[in-house]
Amino acid sequence: MKMQKDIEVKETEAATKSGDSNAVLQQKMDKLADLQAQIERQQLMGQSANAKMIADHNKLVETLNKEHETKIKANEKEIAKLKKQIEQHSGTSGDLSSEIQEMEGDLKKIIGENDELQ
Repeated sequence: MKMQKDIEVKETEAATKSGDSNAVLQQKMDKLADLQAQIERQQLMGQSANAKMIADHNKLVETLNKEHETKIKANEKEIAKLKKQIEQHSGTSGDLSSEIQEMEGDLKKIIGENDELQ
């Protein structure tokens, strides 16, 4: 009988130790799950921030492209105007040659600006 009681006590102690181990293991697993959830939340926040930065960048690029297109169109109009003025003055006296050269310089400058914008 004593032997039976000793066996029961040892089994109870073993079960208690096993239960304690299981409880500790469960706590560690719960903590791990919490950490994994935290990492996933941080990754989602990071992805959201990256998506916002990309959207902001794309919007800026679009704005700059529109500004460049507007500037190019304005420059093209100025080029046409200067070419017309040059044609009108090219048949006149030599007094206008410096004015024509100045207009040609302006024309080259605007053409260079257009090339840079494109």
